[in-house]
Amino acid sequence: MRRHFSAWPKLEIGPLLASPRTEGYRHKLLLPFARERSKTGERVLLGCYTAGSHEVVDQHECLVQDPDLSALAWAVRAWAAERKIGIYREETGEGWLRHLLLRKGAGTGEILLGLVISGSTL
Repeated sequence: MRRHFSAWPKLEIGPLLASPRTEGYRHKLLLPFARERSKTGERVLLGCYTAGSHEVVDQHECLVQDPDLSALAWAVRAWAAERKIGIYREETGEGWLRHLLLRKGAGTGEILLGLVISGSTL
């Protein structure tokens, strides 16, 4: 920390303390959707991009995410698959559903759910 803020020599940095929470601390998620086609059919993916690409890795567990947000994310993925919602494809510009945004209030426990879409209609 001191090295990163060395441009401000008058800035006083006190002792650095590790967080007591090592799991379930992430309260905001922005997860991309993708669709995977195979010989057995299609499935909706929801997760993270692989390093340096826009290839989505389907996520089934994440220890740093708040467990309530993870459960809701997987429910939204199931909803999109069940309803056959069109997943946006960057290559063609077709599809509708791009990202899932979730945020949980630390004080209230309330969850905000946002869907990032590519247009105004299904």
